[in-house]
Amino acid sequence: MFWINGVLIPAPSDWEIDIAQIENSAITASGLKVVDVIATKSTLNLSYAILSDAQLSALRTRLYGQTFNTVRFPDPPIEKELIMKTESLNYTGWRPINGIRHYINIRIVMRER
Repeated sequence: MFWINGVLIPAPSDWEIDIAQIENSAITASGLKVVDVIATKSTLNLSYAILSDAQLSALRTRLYGQTFNTVRFPDPPIEKELIMKTESLNYTGWRPINGIRHYINIRIVMRER
């Protein structure tokens, strides 16, 4: 389950967490590379096969209601809670289902503060 600012959001069809190190590196006079790890940051990628207009609208309000959001998600063996900023929200199109617009192939990228 996924929460944004304490509110449960629809379960994604798929999700992925990327963990990257922020580094400062230099080459010494002897040619040796020296690396200082400054921080480790996460990027959370959520994918939805389909969301209704109302679901996407509510999710967009949660994601862009403020610059940084508290995001809680499963990261076995524990739940992880990070302060994150929404980098992008994309979808490939929409189609009507029973007269209601549904968006397809939604992708959301959030990066740790």
